[in-house]
Amino acid sequence: MNRKITKSLLVVGIALLGITMGTTFAQTDRDNPASAGVVKILEELLSEVRQLRKTTQEKHLDAYRGLMVVERFRLQQERVDRLARQLDELRLDLSNMETHLPEMQERVKNFETQLEGEQEPARKSQLESEMKAFRSLLDQQVSQHQLLQERESQLNVQLQTEQAKLDELNQKLVAYDGDTRE
Repeated sequence: MNRKITKSLLVVGIALLGITMGTTFAQTDRDNPASAGVVKILEELLSEVRQLRKTTQEKHLDAYRGLMVVERFRLQQERVDRLARQLDELRLDLSNMETHLPEMQERVKNFETQLEGEQEPARKSQLESEMKAFRSLLDQQVSQHQLLQERESQLNVQLQTEQAKLDELNQKLVAYDGDTRE
């Protein structure tokens, strides 16, 4: 990139030198057909230098836009990755909870069976207290499970939305890459 700029500046310098010389020739020898040809060549060079400058500015602007798209893509990829990690962790928590919920429900049934067979009032009171506390814990787990399922749905929708944005940015990058190769 620096070589292109250096070349462009060199061409501009040569063109300016030529213009200066051409102006001098034009002022001293206006009627001379040879100097008129030199002036025409210098004018063409000046036009080409202007076109090179315009093209260089456009390329710099395109490069800047490309960098902006790449940076947006990188940030969007980070969002997608973060959401995917959160969703994976949540699903792991749900899986663990789904494994333990049946065990907890079975334990409540065991408490009920023990309670039915218990004749001693002190022990029966203790079992009722334990069963009540365990049912409360089970209810909290069921409630937590429902909340996690709702959160999973929300994260899934959010991930799909962010993934769609990432795909759109990827298409822009592919299009930009195709434009720069032409």
